[in-house]
Amino acid sequence: MSLPKDPTKHAAYIQSLHDAKIGGTHPSYLRRVSRICKQCGKEFFVKQSRIDDGRGIFCSRGCFGKWQTENKSGANSHNFGLVRTDATRYLQSKAKLGKKRGL
Repeated sequence: MSLPKDPTKHAAYIQSLHDAKIGGTHPSYLRRVSRICKQCGKEFFVKQSRIDDGRGIFCSRGCFGKWQTENKSGANSHNFGLVRTDATRYLQSKAKLGKKRGL
């Protein structure tokens, strides 16, 4: 089987390798634990080691990003209310000099 040419279908292709028809009997697949995504409520499978490390909460980076947008912005942001002094602004502007932007 070859990878699909459309990159948006790549994730679905990889997931299809893990379903019961193709990869369900592989030892690494059997050691995975069923979880429910904190953002979308979808069931997904993750290795126990990821859960032990405090990961395995979201089914994808997209869901994690949506969760962060809803829960870690505005007053909930760690940078909310941060006051920069004139000295800090000066140092930050000097740090950006010579760096290319927008590439």
